[in-house]
Amino acid sequence: MKKCFKLMVAFLLAGSTVKATEENKNCSMFQSGIGVTFGLGVSKAGVKAQEADSELMEDLVCEKIEGIRLLTAGRRFNSIRSLDLFLENESRDFVDFSSSSEIKNRSGFSWNLGVLAQKKMGAYTVGVRWIFGSNGSSARIKYDTVNPFQMVLNQGGVRALINGVDISVPENSTVFVLKNKWCTSFIFEFGYLITNRMQIFAGPGLYIQKQKLCCINDSGKSSGGLSKTICGPMVALGARYALTQRISVGMEYQHHFSKKTNWNRISEILPSRFEALGTPSLRTSNNLFLITMTYMFGAK
Repeated sequence: MKKCFKLMVAFLLAGSTVKATEENKNCSMFQSGIGVTFGLGVSKAGVKAQEADSELMEDLVCEKIEGIRLLTAGRRFNSIRSLDLFLENESRDFVDFSSSSEIKNRSGFSWNLGVLAQKKMGAYTVGVRWIFGSNGSSARIKYDTVNPFQMVLNQGGVRALINGVDISVPENSTVFVLKNKWCTSFIFEFGYLITNRMQIFAGPGLYIQKQKLCCINDSGKSSGGLSKTICGPMVALGARYALTQRISVGMEYQHHFSKKTNWNRISEILPSRFEALGTPSLRTSNNLFLITMTYMFGAK
């Protein structure tokens, strides 16, 4: 996708150096008017986890193991086994959201419908476009997970604590999926007519994106989800080729700049035996590559 983006940028830069002739200015197939647009293509998510205190999990393990020692010291049990069973019943899994162990960004299907209002001024065009559609990109995120009680049991139980055995932390994880849903954008376009049939354009805009964060259970299915709506700046650039004075086809690249999102209610979607350690903080961006079609009503 990076190669496609570089090729498109090179094409637009090369096209911008070509001067429009008087014929292009006066007889261009692109005219002022209002029309509808349709885009179809792929999108790629760029999700990064914002790391917090990387020692949260280590501190938790030390705290819980010390708590087990204090807990067992203040109770009477008939045997070591009965003590282990007690700890097993009290066990809980802690998900460390201070840092992620692995992130896999995935591409998805993307489409949009929109309205374009455009004004032609000689060899230049200015316009505003509103689009609404779906952005199917997603990201699979793994967070380190530990169960201090079960960890002690698996490595010798309370007898190991009594004998002073060092307890190691196993590498377990819990999987979450961040999905992009519907998306709407407002884009200001500034265009240049290379020939009477070719237009290049670029412009800034603002996007609003619906996201959903799901926790994946042991069976690989989603166990509920949280939804958030984020907004941020974006940029669009592309080219259109006029088939007629009303219909044009083209290519477009959109970049949605990264936006930081804190998922404060994460505990609501965790399984009952899980507890959250910290808050997941994700910074997301999106790259969209689209094939477009535009139909102008009553071009003037």
